[in-house]
Amino acid sequence: VPISIQFQPAELKVLESFSKLRQRILRWGIDAGGERHTGAALAMEVLGRRLLSSWIAFDTSFQTFMAGLRNGSEVKTLPTVLPSAAGTESGELTWERLTRRLGGWLARYYPHHISAFDELGHHLSQLSPQMVDGIDSRRVAWIDWLRQEICQASGAERVVVFTEYVATLEALLAAVNHHLPALAGRVEAVHGQTGTARRRATLASFSSADAELSVLLCTDVLA
Repeated sequence: VPISIQFQPAELKVLESFSKLRQRILRWGIDAGGERHTGAALAMEVLGRRLLSSWIAFDTSFQTFMAGLRNGSEVKTLPTVLPSAAGTESGELTWERLTRRLGGWLARYYPHHISAFDELGHHLSQLSPQMVDGIDSRRVAWIDWLRQEICQASGAERVVVFTEYVATLEALLAAVNHHLPALAGRVEAVHGQTGTARRRATLASFSSADAELSVLLCTDVLA
C-alpha cells in the first residue's frame, strides 16, 4: 500500500537546497576531473543516501561532514570504501568517520567555496526542532499507516521494516513507542550490533504462529 507523504515547507527547503548544492559540487568535480570528480561524487552519494533515509541520519552526517570541511586539512587520501552498517563497530560511528573524512578531503580542493554549504546548513537548522519532536513528515506518514494497518486491523497483521541506517531505525522505534502505545511490547528492532542470541530469539518470536510481535524494524543485516 503506497504511503502518501506531504512534506512541510521547512523540509522542502532542505531538499531543494541539497539538490542545488549537489548539482554545484558535481559540476565542479566534472570540471576538475580525476580524483576530484570521484571525491565529489562520493560525498554527494553518501549525503544523498542519508537524506533519503531520514532527517536525523542526514543531520548527523551533515554536521560531521561540515566539521571535516572546516577542520579536516589533515586528510590526504580519498576515502573510497563505503562502510557496512553490520560491521564490527557501531554502524553510525563508521558513517560519522566517513563523512568527516570526506569533508576534510573536500576542504583540500574546495576551500574557497565552503560558504556553498551554508544555505543548506541554515535550512537544516530550521528543521531541527521538528526532528527533535519527532514530527517530521515521513515519520508521521509511517505512523499513520501503522495505526491503520496494524493497530486497527482485525487480524494478526505483521510488518517488517527495512532501513539502511541505525539512526533511522532508532528514530522509527522511538516514534512508535511514543505515538502508538497500543503497540507497546509488540515492536522490536534488530541491527548489526544486536547480539546473536537476541537476534535469533527476536526472529523466532516474530515468525511463530502465535507471534506477540507485530512490527520488526531492522537494517540490511537481515536482508
